[in-house]
This record gives sequence, structure tokens and C-alpha cells, in this order.
Amino acid sequence: MLSLDSRVKEKFLGANSKRKEKIIMENDQELLTVAEVAWKLKVSARTVQRYIKENQLPAYRVKNRWKVSPTRLEAWLEKKNGTR
Repeated sequence: MLSLDSRVKEKFLGANSKRKEKIIMENDQELLTVAEVAWKLKVSARTVQRYIKENQLPAYRVKNRWKVSPTRLEAWLEKKNGTR
């Protein structure tokens, strides 16, 4: 029997979505929305979308929405700012 958490994910993502399930929770961190990333970066949501479209910012497409891993966002910021 599936756990409640699995059933919710299955309903949200579809039955055959092991890869998408992994994307939803990367390293036990919830993925950020474009608006959340924009708020963290102090830029507009449109700017974040442009970064994603130009393949500057790594992101995932989940249910017609872009999602960004907090870990990858931090790595991208370090790379962009040259602090690594």
C-alpha cells in the first residue's frame, strides 16, 4: 500500500514519474518557484525567467512551472559572483 505522501505525489505527478518525484525534492529541499528566486536575487520574475530561458540558471519544468533547486541556485550564485 502506498503511503499518503506517495499517493499525493502520484496524484500530483502521475503514476510513472520517478524522475519527477526526484526533482520535486532534491536533497530533501523543496524546489523554489520563479517568484521565490526573484525575491532572493532581488530581481523581477521576468529576469529570472530570462536567466532560465538563456540557460544561465539551471531549472526544472514541473507542471508548466519552472522550479529551481536551492542548492543549484547557491552554486550558480557562487559561480556568477566568482567566489568559488
